[in-house]
Amino acid sequence: MAANNSSWHIGDVSGRLQSAGYGGGAKVWGTENFAVGDMSLDEIMVIWSDASHMIPAVNPAYCNVGAGIASAGNGRFYYVLQAAYTSSKACGEYTSSGGTSGGTSGGTTSSYGIIVPVEVATPDADGKLFHVVKTGQSLWSIAIAYSVTIKDIETWNNISRDTKLQIGQKLFIPGKDTVGYSTPTPVGMIQKSTPDADGKIIHSVAAYNTLTTIADAYGVSIETILSLNGLQPDWPLQIGQTLLIDPGHVTPSPTPRPLTAVEKLTPAADGKYYHSVQSGEYLQWIADLYQV
Repeated sequence: MAANNSSWHIGDVSGRLQSAGYGGGAKVWGTENFAVGDMSLDEIMVIWSDASHMIPAVNPAYCNVGAGIASAGNGRFYYVLQAAYTSSKACGEYTSSGGTSGGTSGGTTSSYGIIVPVEVATPDADGKLFHVVKTGQSLWSIAIAYSVTIKDIETWNNISRDTKLQIGQKLFIPGKDTVGYSTPTPVGMIQKSTPDADGKIIHSVAAYNTLTTIADAYGVSIETILSLNGLQPDWPLQIGQTLLIDPGHVTPSPTPRPLTAVEKLTPAADGKYYHSVQSGEYLQWIADLYQV
């Protein structure tokens, strides 16, 4: 597909797999997903989240799955996933001209394996939702099944997609209705401060917090934070530094009214106000000054 810069599937997927030796001459049923571009697994997951593209993840019959990435001449990447099965043998018993499941033949290592579709777990008594990893399951298929992102699973389980999942591994699945779940704050996540009695909000900078993530968490602009705290954009934040996010319900002090000319005078001993005439002053100017 990449060699031809194809924008659609090439012919019959089942026929192509069979001609490549899959199924040992038996009838083959196959399905194929592909995406083109430079994208993350989360982005591919969204593209392949409809019913047709979900077949390899939810239909247990398609227990032989292969995936690969190829680069086209124009620099675009092709992400291809094929899933297939044949009615002649059970999952794990398929053979092809490339080798036998779990072994080698003619120096070629087979990549065939068993894929177990993800069955969505139910919350426990505390409302926590955990998934137990089974053979052949991946972060992608687990995230698809629970309608979350791979990043969600990574964050809440403190794991990386570069770390291979283990059979039997227990993964917490976050959700908006999760009750009573407590976990160490994921790296970079903003723990929002609550307003005080006057509505004032002060945030304490934690490791990996940035002006951007802090502003996004509180729904304010970076410029607002800089202005309220007298900061410059290129000044690095310090762990433990406190930032004023919202001054709260502050009533601005009224602007003082300028004193009138009479108010600036000091009364004499008799309680009257006197003006000392300066050079160049005249009666009308003095009257206008004191508005009399």
